[in-house]
Amino acid sequence: MSNRRALIVIDVQNEYVTGNLPIEYPDIHSSLANIGLAIDAAKEAGIPIVVVQQFAPVGSPVFAQGSHGWELHDVVSSRTWDHYFEKKLPSAFAGTNLAEWLSEHNIDTLTVAGYMTHNCDDSTIKHAFHAGLAVEFLADAAGSLPYLNKAGSASAEEIHRTFSVAMQARFCGDEHCRMDDFVVHQWSCRARQSVSIQPARPCRSDGQMIKLRPIETADITAILSWPPYPPEFAELDYALRKNGWLDEFLDNLDARLYVAEQDGEIVAFTLLARTSATDAEYRIALRADMIGQGLGKTLTAMTLEKGFVEMQLDCIHLIVRKNNPRAIGLYQSLGFTGCGECLLEVNGKPVNFFTMRMNRKVHMQFP
Repeated sequence: MSNRRALIVIDVQNEYVTGNLPIEYPDIHSSLANIGLAIDAAKEAGIPIVVVQQFAPVGSPVFAQGSHGWELHDVVSSRTWDHYFEKKLPSAFAGTNLAEWLSEHNIDTLTVAGYMTHNCDDSTIKHAFHAGLAVEFLADAAGSLPYLNKAGSASAEEIHRTFSVAMQARFCGDEHCRMDDFVVHQWSCRARQSVSIQPARPCRSDGQMIKLRPIETADITAILSWPPYPPEFAELDYALRKNGWLDEFLDNLDARLYVAEQDGEIVAFTLLARTSATDAEYRIALRADMIGQGLGKTLTAMTLEKGFVEMQLDCIHLIVRKNNPRAIGLYQSLGFTGCGECLLEVNGKPVNFFTMRMNRKVHMQFP
């Protein structure tokens, strides 16, 4: 029987972003983007979301109630949740009704995100563990800052890493300790759909080989003759419309376009468009019948290899719709991390996107 989870988002407030306690590690933009992803994935999966907000008396140097630093950051305040409360102490259980709320809703597993790793996250995780709950800590949706006191000094990276390792060793499981694990798991648990992200390799699960090669003029006709996308994916057709990606990048000397062939047919195309000498944007378009077939991860991995090896790029970035946790989880499983959000017009309508990126060093670490 599946666990009954709740996602708790701890103290994602301006004090940690633009205030007196700026989070230094992981990068604040990356962790904020991952927190947004966690909330979206939980909502998609029907997982209850609890938001906690630290406060101190008016006039306090940090978290003074009513101050800008006390306010929830936009990544949380712009979203909806199921339960909210304020706290004065590090643990989200101390002086609050969290334990009662979890019991009333039959929650036996608590997934923790927010700030700070070594303080309120750590206190909450240990409190939950001692109360008999299973706990998951999303380490890349959290963060720390450095310390210097009479006991010595420690960098933000040292603190975050050490606490994360120690917590996983005893107090929380390692099944969903990264955002990609959490997002993909929640998406796969939805009643209407099950998702399985296959290992990146140059073939599909049915054994048919995929070949990725540079685009040729004759390929354009084949791509433009693709059948239309079904209604549930109709919003993706902007990639193929007149003035779409082919028109935009085909004659761009700073872009490289590739087509994916299977049994002599073109089933997808990808592109890398330089935005600087060492940076490029990644895009992918699949033929309608290829959507959901496990092809996206394979082609993305193959295109990344061309970018980092052939084009000698240092960084590759992309944008992905916020309402597509499946794609977000796929990109994170390859090593992409969130770095922000943006609002763009697509087919005449505003669409919310996450921005994600990967550098050469991270790419080398992924199989």
